[in-house]
Amino acid sequence: MGAPRPRGLGAPTTKFWPSKIKSFSMSKPKKTVSVGIWKRFQTYDLQIAPSLTGMAHEFDHHGCRVKIKLPGKPRQSDWRNDSSEIQCFQYRQRNGRKYPLSYLVNSVDLKIETGETRNIPKNSIGTVDHRLFGSRQIKSLDNFTKRYETIVDSAFERWLDVLRWKTGIHTICPYQENLQKSHGRAYLIDLSTNRYFYRPPYRLTVTMLATVSRKDWRLVQVFLEDNIDVPIWHLYISEANQKRDAEDIRGFILNIAISIETMVKTLINTYIVESASPAFESAVGRINIGPILDKWVKINHNNKRWQSLKEEVGLVKLAIKERNGIMHRGARASISINKAKEIANAVSIFIEAGEDQIRKS
Repeated sequence: MGAPRPRGLGAPTTKFWPSKIKSFSMSKPKKTVSVGIWKRFQTYDLQIAPSLTGMAHEFDHHGCRVKIKLPGKPRQSDWRNDSSEIQCFQYRQRNGRKYPLSYLVNSVDLKIETGETRNIPKNSIGTVDHRLFGSRQIKSLDNFTKRYETIVDSAFERWLDVLRWKTGIHTICPYQENLQKSHGRAYLIDLSTNRYFYRPPYRLTVTMLATVSRKDWRLVQVFLEDNIDVPIWHLYISEANQKRDAEDIRGFILNIAISIETMVKTLINTYIVESASPAFESAVGRINIGPILDKWVKINHNNKRWQSLKEEVGLVKLAIKERNGIMHRGARASISINKAKEIANAVSIFIEAGEDQIRKS
């Protein structure tokens, strides 16, 4: 199945005869066009409020204007269509009519304005046919596409990072490791013959996804437009929670510990006086996080909020202890899924308090 294309384009031509390209393309009317790049990205576990259908985010990225657009409102007959860009599984019914409560987005369209122009055969617009271009122009357009496709891909990743950050929904578009996890059913086998004798029946599992609201959407637009970087600890928190959902406890611990460490080191650096010597700053950079957390209450600037986080700090310390065991002693992660959830919640509260402290500095 070929890659999706914007509506209105004809079917791409699959035949390609290099020896005939030059003669075919000579003396054809030309047209100068402003060049954009369009690409469709699959999305996973992106659930939106019904009022968001057809809406878009726009922002600048690496010198280009980017627009990421959600699919429009689907016809009710396509609500359960697996090939649809958007589906509906949650709705309420009243007086025989169905009203959507949320939509599941399967793909989004991304377009960038490159700010560049190209002189192209006029009759190439609306079709995809290599024979309309000379060999030199084909090479030029290939290089052009490759150069901007890197920007397109990184723009999509930036959008996802900000979307997860400002909505707090880490399950949006899981990382690749999670997508590769098998969800097939297991068989019980007779070891003497290696033949199976039991297979669990199919069970329908309904996963409740968090929904992106209009407020979330507007907030994401603000941070994209202002080109505000996602704090590094939020990137690691999202990945940690996705690892946890995939029951990869070791991956969860390693990522959540990095998020803690980057936050704490940022807090420490925020309060180092500008006149500190390079040797002092270097020494601070080598301080282990464990001892800092042991004396956390004593270095919290008499902040009442920090005083109330003794339980959370305890769980943060547990995460660091587990990380040290894995990294320095080759130990296996020993916490349960439920304990991982407790740690994740505690770290979120801890990070929020740290960000508040940094803003006030």
